[in-house]
Amino acid sequence: MTEPQVPYGDPQLPDVPYGGPGPTPGATPPRWLRRLFEEPDPPDSVPSGAVLLAEPPRAVPLPYRLAALGLGGWELFAVVLAVLAPMALWITSPALRTVALLVGTPLLLWTRQRRYARMVGILRWGRVATVTTSTSRPSSSSFTNWPMRQAHGWDVTSVLFTGKGTTTDVAYTVDSRPGQLTVRGLPYADGVILADPRHPGRAMVVSQFPHSVKPRLDGRYVGWLAPGRWAWLVLSLALEVGLVLLTGWSVRDLVG
Repeated sequence: MTEPQVPYGDPQLPDVPYGGPGPTPGATPPRWLRRLFEEPDPPDSVPSGAVLLAEPPRAVPLPYRLAALGLGGWELFAVVLAVLAPMALWITSPALRTVALLVGTPLLLWTRQRRYARMVGILRWGRVATVTTSTSRPSSSSFTNWPMRQAHGWDVTSVLFTGKGTTTDVAYTVDSRPGQLTVRGLPYADGVILADPRHPGRAMVVSQFPHSVKPRLDGRYVGWLAPGRWAWLVLSLALEVGLVLLTGWSVRDLVG
């Protein structure tokens, strides 16, 4: 049986405020939207001020593995823009449509595979990193009522943000090995960072996962997905399968 990591507050640990209080800028989403996309804490979840995670390699629940296959918001926007916007052109030019699908579909699947391997690898092998420094700067992106997530400890808050985005470079150590992570959107506050000690540069803040990553008291993942995240996953998989089928049909139509 593995022992959990020491909770924050031990005097031997560096002064990193995991779980510390702090405001999240932005408007709170409606209650129905929060119930649709936010996973409730399980009865035996870790208190927000503790760092408790089973030693790696640890089991990654099937819902988390499936969630890693879902499209990100920007990816869905890019697919819709590339497929639906020039629909008239695809109908009148089968050759151009086929070339676009033969290039775009494998590229999308490749990025999905990389994201899956990265997320599942960090969940399986990641340790809680010790943050050393963080530097924020304004980004060139502006947002209007855009859903964003920010982590305080293990807890993640979702808001509807309006304003200029922020880019934060966070330096950390994991097993005494240095690494750096870039966080875009809302500023990095004090969220838990999981880093793979085998590849110290491979890390994610818990707010960058498409679901809650807060563990149970035994240090193992809960494995819950909110109803809205299941719906998003089904939509993503249907879109990806549809693109594969459309690519095959387009090639057969062109050569046949």
